[in-house]
Amino acid sequence: MNPLHYYASVTACVAALAIALTAPSAAFSELAFTDVTATATVRLPETLNESIAWGDYDNDGDQDLFLTNDGPNALFRNDGGDVFVDVTAEAGVTGAGFSVGAAFGDLDNDGDLDLYVVTFGAGPDLLFRNDGPLGPTRAYVFTEIATEAGIDQTVSSRPVALLDFDRDGLLDIFVMSIGQNILYRNLGGLRFENVAVERGVGDTFVGVGAVATDIDDDGWPDLFTGNRSAQINSLYKNDEGTFVDIAAGAGIDSTGLGMGVLSFDYDNDLDFDLYWTTWPGSGAAPVANALYENLNGESFVDVAEASGTEDALGWGISANAGDIDNDGWTDFFVTNGFSTTSSANVLFHNLGDKTFADRTDALGGGDFDGRGVAFADYDDDGDLDLIVTGGVTADTHLWRNDGDDGHHWLTLNLVGTVSNASAIGARVTVETAARTTVHEVSGGAGRGSQNSLPVEIGLGAEQSVVGVGIDWPSGMHQELGAIDVDRAHRVVEPLLAGLPGRRFRADTGLGNVARVRTRSLDHRVRLGLGKDSIHDPSVHGGTLSILPTGAGERGQAGGALTVELPAGQWKTRRRAGVTERYRYKGNPAVAPGAHRISVRPGKLRIVARTDPALLDSDPGPVATRLTLGEAVYCLEFGGIRRFRQFTVLFARDAAAPECAAPSLRSTSER
Repeated sequence: MNPLHYYASVTACVAALAIALTAPSAAFSELAFTDVTATATVRLPETLNESIAWGDYDNDGDQDLFLTNDGPNALFRNDGGDVFVDVTAEAGVTGAGFSVGAAFGDLDNDGDLDLYVVTFGAGPDLLFRNDGPLGPTRAYVFTEIATEAGIDQTVSSRPVALLDFDRDGLLDIFVMSIGQNILYRNLGGLRFENVAVERGVGDTFVGVGAVATDIDDDGWPDLFTGNRSAQINSLYKNDEGTFVDIAAGAGIDSTGLGMGVLSFDYDNDLDFDLYWTTWPGSGAAPVANALYENLNGESFVDVAEASGTEDALGWGISANAGDIDNDGWTDFFVTNGFSTTSSANVLFHNLGDKTFADRTDALGGGDFDGRGVAFADYDDDGDLDLIVTGGVTADTHLWRNDGDDGHHWLTLNLVGTVSNASAIGARVTVETAARTTVHEVSGGAGRGSQNSLPVEIGLGAEQSVVGVGIDWPSGMHQELGAIDVDRAHRVVEPLLAGLPGRRFRADTGLGNVARVRTRSLDHRVRLGLGKDSIHDPSVHGGTLSILPTGAGERGQAGGALTVELPAGQWKTRRRAGVTERYRYKGNPAVAPGAHRISVRPGKLRIVARTDPALLDSDPGPVATRLTLGEAVYCLEFGGIRRFRQFTVLFARDAAAPECAAPSLRSTSER
């Protein structure tokens, strides 16, 4: 409960004020965590545990755990029931070096998560390709391919952030090092080249933290870095694939022994704010952490002191964010360590009034040498659990979230089709009657740690959502509507509507050609009819309907779209006195919503209705196969007297079943 709810006015009596001041303890008592480290067996005693990456590497639906260490790294498979099994050797992800950062992402868009691991010290970083289930046990196995993939920079690296900086549908890799930054552009086929200098991020800093986030909501992921040695942090604004550092003019001006960085919307004003951790330094006054409130996408102001998050005595190392009590306000955790003079680790609970409270007591305390931190709902119960790694003399702690405050929630597992398959960089907006919140799929934050990829959203007391919007990295916008709460949804990026700037042409074999041209927010539907056409839409008009039928394998939420196509909106093109084509351009004033399409994988039924009297005979069913890159489309002509119908079935790869009764005259992409 927000203490401000107790205030009736600024002239409230002393008794009411007393209630308000004591209210936090009642609300805070609803936070409850259980340390399940011993049961889960994820601790590595007498080892310097560094960073963390959550990811479902074996596609079994739950979050697995990768730990980097000063020594062999470790991969733990989540077997449920608070039990994790060390499968490092079995999976082939051993590495004896000193690693301080890692991130999961589907770098080759083949449907399983690959793994990038940074190396602190000499030698290149590690890139593990996920080869999927192999052998009689069908265990998921990785192969280390850094050298052949072009991961060749032999510098001491710290943070890693995955992002699709050029929006080509392939995940790229940003790494900070003791030296020049690295930006590996994904060339496809798991081949990379370092383009840091030519793309504007090739500065030579001592960088420790990095996070990719869209600070100005223009669809292009920007980069925020945590720099050390009194160097100003960098805020690289992405200008359509090329970066410009705007930190100095944006108010990002704190300097010190910087470490981890973080992006989240702390005040629910629908833009992403930035957090920076640092060590106090040796000056007369300690250098405090900074919370930069985003004012307009280009200007920020440090509100750490006002929000109670400066943590001036902490030797800040890493940070990550998540809504721990599902109240609709994002909380975050800061790890402190390295020095015995440091204050304890801190769990900052968001009070919903631009201030935070230290709720580390809900974990049983945080006075130990903390290093990495990351959130995930590892037990799939709708609330976020938390893991914090420890130094040589401190254990790693895995806390299960057992809070029961009655708050509702929503989890979205996003799958890109035109965008990168992991949907890293996707922006999710959720509207309820009480508030609207914004979230991002993150490719890493803090100091080389990564939250789980599913987007976990707290709804507070709201029992329903008004709507959910997804801005995919491709530029596609998708509306899900009022989907069910208190459950997880798998949402697949609409493939047909998500191919901006392309035109497709498929001939049904009956002289009736359907053309679809898509842009990010402008869809044009064309029905091209041969000279023996039996239907003249310029006279009779028509209706275009896109109707989901069946749940589809991927269970994507979606809805129907029906657009009236009035006769007066059609244009004809004639040659030699013969009408060759009738063209209709969607007009939002005539057909509201025509510029946005929401679909469900499985079946789409596209219907152009006609007067049955215009059909002389039933032409019979005709099916075609249309292949566009890796996407396969099957178009079936319904052969029904009362209307013309196309049914579109689509899959992500060429392994889709063959279409029945193919009789294709021509298929092309222009």
